[in-house]
This record gives sequence, C-alpha cells and structure tokens, in this order.
Amino acid sequence: MQHLKLGMEQGIPPLSVSIGISRRPEDGRQFVDLFNAADRAMYEAKRKGKNCYCFSRPYGTRTDR
Repeated sequence: MQHLKLGMEQGIPPLSVSIGISRRPEDGRQFVDLFNAADRAMYEAKRKGKNCYCFSRPYGTRTDR
C-alpha cells in the first residue's frame, strides 16, 4: 500500500487496494477455506472505505481487528 501511495506522488494514476488476509490454521487448513476467509476479509476492507486491509475472523462474528 505504501508503494501505491509513492506511485501517486510520482504521477502514476491513483489505484485503490482492498486486501483480505486469512491465516492458517486459524481460518482453515484447506485452500478453499483460506480463500473464502480472505475473500470475506477483503469485502470487509471494501466496506470500511477501501484502500485498506482486514484480517479474517470467524464467519458471523462482529469484532474488528
């Protein structure tokens, strides 16, 4: 994200990034489970205004990280 900010300062067109992060084994051991947890976290980052990252959390919980 810092590299994107530096790029904008150097005249590169602005980009927005929303990143979802999942962790093994907390979020699962299989690819599909980790992917789904990261996907949910990415959409949480988008809901928070984009251009940020969020860690996954168990499905259905409401605590922010």
